[in-house]
Amino acid sequence: MSNAALISQRAAGLPGNPFAEADARVAAAIAAGEDVIDLSKGNPDGQPPAFVQDALAHAAHDPSLFRYPSFDGLPEYLNAIAGWYESKHGVSVDPATQLLATSGSSVGIATVIQALWVTLQNVYGGRLARWICGWECRSVG
Repeated sequence: MSNAALISQRAAGLPGNPFAEADARVAAAIAAGEDVIDLSKGNPDGQPPAFVQDALAHAAHDPSLFRYPSFDGLPEYLNAIAGWYESKHGVSVDPATQLLATSGSSVGIATVIQALWVTLQNVYGGRLARWICGWECRSVG
């Protein structure tokens, strides 16, 4: 049986992964000889600074970092973000209650939607799904 036959009908009706589609467009443009700076996923177009590479190399040899970080985010990381907001925007935030560490912007966006969905669904009903997703929105649940 093929993999396609194993996918449920509901899942098969979902739209494709937007990042995979962006990668395909970038690959096609490169194959066509276009000069591409790929920012579709926030990809940098150059290497990180030497101090970042050095810090990463040092961290790769630190046994205390051989685990996944806390799902809540390391306090040092959250405090650094709070400090950045204060210095950049003059906004004071509480790292323990007003910041959320995620493994990427997609996870962050999905988390916000999940957090707000019940409230918004109660207020706006089915119209909300059509407004956010257009008529292409599908449910897998």
